[in-house]
Amino acid sequence: MKDKKITFKYFSIAQYEKEEAYLRKMHQQGWKLVKISLRYLYVRAYIFEKCQPEDVIYRILGKDGYHWISDTTVKVELPGGTLLQCILSDVSRFVAEREQREAELERLLKASEERYEIIRALGTVYQDISVIDLKAQRYTLVSGCGKSEQYQGSTGPSGEFRSFVLNEIIAPAQHEEAAVFLDFSTAAERLREKRFIAREFKGQNGAWCLVTLIVKSRDENGNVTHLLVSARNIDEQKSSNTRKISRRPRRKRTAPTRLRQTSCAA
Repeated sequence: MKDKKITFKYFSIAQYEKEEAYLRKMHQQGWKLVKISLRYLYVRAYIFEKCQPEDVIYRILGKDGYHWISDTTVKVELPGGTLLQCILSDVSRFVAEREQREAELERLLKASEERYEIIRALGTVYQDISVIDLKAQRYTLVSGCGKSEQYQGSTGPSGEFRSFVLNEIIAPAQHEEAAVFLDFSTAAERLREKRFIAREFKGQNGAWCLVTLIVKSRDENGNVTHLLVSARNIDEQKSSNTRKISRRPRRKRTAPTRLRQTSCAA
């Protein structure tokens, strides 16, 4: 009998938590429950078998599966004396719905972290990246460089972001063109059939930059709801292209040669 143990305990239905805790403690000590039998009215015999100590949680098993039970004790004052009324509630459905919501939140959090990692990776290529919520008309500056670096992580109205780009980054000569491109009220329509649009602008410091509007997410109808606004310095690339064009060798033009036909006498 060294591999078996029998204990006698009384637990009412309202003491299910104590019963579960008791069985859990026994399993942690290396005794797993194999059977429960009724002895002496409500006293139960708990038959255990020797096992490897583990942390195992025991739950009440109903006819249709495991149930979560909530119990409440209410003190009731009656003319004949004071009674304690125990109210048991089956909260299995509530717990199942809560676990489902928690699982969904965990999935969304993981997806959000993955999207954030992607955006951070893009930040190694692009100097400035912002997220624009088209419905709320608000922006979040994810990463910044130069003048925008001090505002990294800031949020606000999308119009404020547009004004900052026009007044602090884009050269005045291109303000009109940039204002149309950064009009977020028309961005969803311009990107209806596209994944991104891009324009080249000259900065106030004289360097060229490529500004791109990238679709981040759409609703169930395919309408754009969020954008990524990225900016990348392409001054070196523009200079390289200019040098290639200027160094291209010119072809030497030659006057057309007239072929003179001669006849040979036999």
